[in-house]
Amino acid sequence: MTLTEKLWRRGLTPQEGKVVYICGILAGVAPDVDVLFAGLSEHRGSIVHTPFFWTCCAAGVALLAILFRQRQRLFLHLGLAILIGAATHILLDAIFVGIKLFYPLSNEYFRMRPPISSRYNNWIINYLLHPIFLTEIYTFVGAAMLWRYRRAKPSPPGVVGFLHVNQGIVGLAILITVLYLLNWHAGTA
Repeated sequence: MTLTEKLWRRGLTPQEGKVVYICGILAGVAPDVDVLFAGLSEHRGSIVHTPFFWTCCAAGVALLAILFRQRQRLFLHLGLAILIGAATHILLDAIFVGIKLFYPLSNEYFRMRPPISSRYNNWIINYLLHPIFLTEIYTFVGAAMLWRYRRAKPSPPGVVGFLHVNQGIVGLAILITVLYLLNWHAGTA
């Protein structure tokens, strides 16, 4: 949401901007609500984990702009934020885990990479030590760095200033990366 702020913030009041931002963040985690009714191991097979579902949700919110003309811009931007948040989640799931990309036309799973291996007896450990989780960490770290940089007073210009403001976060990201590389090297050796 922070990276796409220029797309959805235009013309909104600060209060409306906060609402849109929060809705986008919630849409980014909302596909996992299906764990409550589909179970942990099958939750990515539900309709909530499909681009079709989130396109319909975003379109429904955008259609509210017709009914509430005085809030037209807000509803259009909310629809966009829902698409951005949910698409980010679904894209990350599509990398390794798989999603039903063409649902309702097909129930086939689509994934960009091979599925998560079963190196350990516990699936949670397999997930936490898999590169897909590292991708999620990098996404969170990138967002945290941008958020922190934009709120730094004063914000030093350029890449050097960006890294200086975020030196602790960068150090932590490097440490996590090294630990992941050591784990995967040890697992393939």
